[in-house]
Amino acid sequence: MDAVINIKVSGQFYNDLKLVFNNFLMEDESQEQVSQILDNLVNQRITSAKEHRLYMLYILIANIEIEAKEQNVIEYKTLEEITSGSGS
Repeated sequence: MDAVINIKVSGQFYNDLKLVFNNFLMEDESQEQVSQILDNLVNQRITSAKEHRLYMLYILIANIEIEAKEQNVIEYKTLEEITSGSGS
């Protein structure tokens, strides 16, 4: 059975999910390896178990972002707001 399940996701969960993705992506990898892994994910060329796990997170994050755009709940901040911690 292939069903679509709608769930609510908090902004904190979304941010935590991106943090998990980034930490796992960079774990024991050089900058060149990270670039290659990201290229593989974007082009759906999964070459390892680690890439498969990252791809699943990548798809989840992307779908959350798509839904957030469709629901118009995206919060835009300038780089200055992000680095100063203001602009909530």
